[in-house]
Amino acid sequence: MSGHREIQVRTGPGDQNNAFATLKTGQKMQRVSQEGDYYLVKIPDGRRGYVLKKNLTDETPPEYRLGELEAKVKQQVEEIKQLRQENNGLIEAADVQTRREAEVKTELEQFQAERSNIQRDRNLTWFLAGAGVLLVGWLIGWRFRLRGKSRYQGLSLS
Repeated sequence: MSGHREIQVRTGPGDQNNAFATLKTGQKMQRVSQEGDYYLVKIPDGRRGYVLKKNLTDETPPEYRLGELEAKVKQQVEEIKQLRQENNGLIEAADVQTRREAEVKTELEQFQAERSNIQRDRNLTWFLAGAGVLLVGWLIGWRFRLRGKSRYQGLSLS
């Protein structure tokens, strides 16, 4: 059995009433009320009529449900494809970021080594400047000491 059916929409409840429309499996309608073995329904074009209660169900027929599910699977496959592309892009961006981070770390280490060398050179410069000042002061003091002895050797203060 294929599950495809056609049902008649009649002007009143019962087979003696004329059919004015035919509905196919999967078409939606709105139930208005029940009269015995018939439902009063509102069909998609807005008209009202009667159909046999045994011909209606709230469940979507399997063939239509299968079509809906296949469409949903197709949509999800496309979404997965798109998400994989986005994921690959993010992985590439993360790799670029990791490489850049390594480059920056290397530059930082070079700058720190350069700073250390500059500090060492500055400390050496100050040390040598201080040693030079001390040496010049010692030489000046030594010279005055030698000069002072020769100038005051013959004088007495008594």
